[in-house]
Amino acid sequence: MDATKAAKAFEYAQRDEAASGTQEGAINAAIESRLRELHTVLPGIIRSFDAVTQTATVQPAIRRIFVSQGAVDLPELVDCPVCFPGGGGFFLTFPVTAGDECLIHFSERAIDHWFEFGGVQDPSEARFHDLSDAFVTVGVTSQPSKLASCGTSGVELRSRDGTTKIKIAGTKVTVEAATVDICGTSEPAVLGDALKTLYNAHVHVCAAPGSPSAVPTVPMSAAQLSAKVKIG
Repeated sequence: MDATKAAKAFEYAQRDEAASGTQEGAINAAIESRLRELHTVLPGIIRSFDAVTQTATVQPAIRRIFVSQGAVDLPELVDCPVCFPGGGGFFLTFPVTAGDECLIHFSERAIDHWFEFGGVQDPSEARFHDLSDAFVTVGVTSQPSKLASCGTSGVELRSRDGTTKIKIAGTKVTVEAATVDICGTSEPAVLGDALKTLYNAHVHVCAAPGSPSAVPTVPMSAAQLSAKVKIG
């Protein structure tokens, strides 16, 4: 931390621990004291993920600073619902692993009853913007963890290194992967151009032994090949 940031942190810490003796100072101190416990959004680090409950244990990644104690880690947050993009019966899911960076959102009211029963519920306790009521969104990254490259010409569902991806750009969908299984089948796909060349060049043994027949009367053409799906 550079000197400017350290000085600012110390200034905030002093405000945490002491207030001016004036009425204005007392009011400001009361407001700031309440704001210190009002949590909104923080970056975090996943400690563990439960795929059954779809909740995570998360460590807030910004410490709180006190004059007497210095920098103090906030406690790990448990049973935080993890947000996967979804709607209309469809969801985009992905592995969540320890060490993943994330964004922690804090509810303005206690979420326990909603989390357990769904629907519209009364708050379980009189908590406001509390550490106990956190949601987690995975995908945000600090500079040391950022992607090596980021696609700018379309939508990509990709691995971190970009070697495996599905890309949508305009009217074209591109799939890049070492192996592509469609519907879980193990049947290899046909390479259209190769099949066309083989089919158009093949001959049959005719009635007279050793005499090949002519090429097919009606050869394959581009009409038998997909203009939309390319493989190989």
